[in-house]
Amino acid sequence: MHKKYIFLAFTLLSIAFFYKGIPLDVFHSHTTILTLAGGILSTILLAITIFNFYPPTAVKAEDKKQENFGCIFIAVIVLFFFGFSGFLIFNTVNESSKEIEKNGKYTVGEIVNGSSFKTRKADFTSVIIKYKTQDGKVYQTAQDISADEFENYYRFQEIPIVYSSKYPTILQILKKDTDIAKYLKVKIRDISVLDLEKLIELKSTLEINQYLNSINQKWQYERASNDNSYVFSNNFKKIIIKVTPRKELVYALNDVNNELFENELSKSNFNKIDNFKGKGTVYIKPGYILNKRIERIKNNDPEKSMLDFQQRTVVYFLKTK
Repeated sequence: MHKKYIFLAFTLLSIAFFYKGIPLDVFHSHTTILTLAGGILSTILLAITIFNFYPPTAVKAEDKKQENFGCIFIAVIVLFFFGFSGFLIFNTVNESSKEIEKNGKYTVGEIVNGSSFKTRKADFTSVIIKYKTQDGKVYQTAQDISADEFENYYRFQEIPIVYSSKYPTILQILKKDTDIAKYLKVKIRDISVLDLEKLIELKSTLEINQYLNSINQKWQYERASNDNSYVFSNNFKKIIIKVTPRKELVYALNDVNNELFENELSKSNFNKIDNFKGKGTVYIKPGYILNKRIERIKNNDPEKSMLDFQQRTVVYFLKTK
């Protein structure tokens, strides 16, 4: 009599332990393993509990209730396993987000390693990020990402992150300007066509660099090796801008974005040249010519991509007057 209540108690304790008994940072760091462990253990205990409350031998086979009981039992067990496992994952993600929201601190991390394994039904992809907290401690933490995102990262790449001051191994990669702006408490936006017009008019590298950093953070520059222009780069935004003051500007985004500047061009009085026979698409307005194209460049660094080439969106912006 007491046996079935003992197993019921163990089942409830197992559910409660995996729901709230494991520290958030531990569950966050080992989500897959602990979810499987919690799902399997709690499901086994639930199955034993059901058998103790409803022994199969107590049902008569001749009225087919035995068969119905077996089908219902299997359905309950399967639904519980997937339902409880999904709930544990959802709860961990939700609680981690709340923790970041409450105790998040901004810093810049560096990717030191990563791995990706994807099947039709599963995606086990992560990068290992090295970062220093405000108290000077250095951590290396694995962060789950998608296999599609994996190609955008490479070793020793700097990325903006936010970590929990209470649980430093709980972190989040900041992918949007609005997220970075929230923690830096500065205004951040994307570069616009109007910005290209202003940048090409600026005479000094200092003015250009200051202007770019007023739009978004982490711009740096160096002189081009083959001419009098300067190259400005932003690893966070994956953007490179080469400027020859008052003559030419080249904007290169290390990604494919066919819609780049499309909405702004018509609003900025640029007209598309429909019969252009060269590469890409050309837009003109008095004083300026803009040519946008997708270019393929050879990749000589296997650390950055599994492919031997990369594609990027390039905008050539020329001043004609």
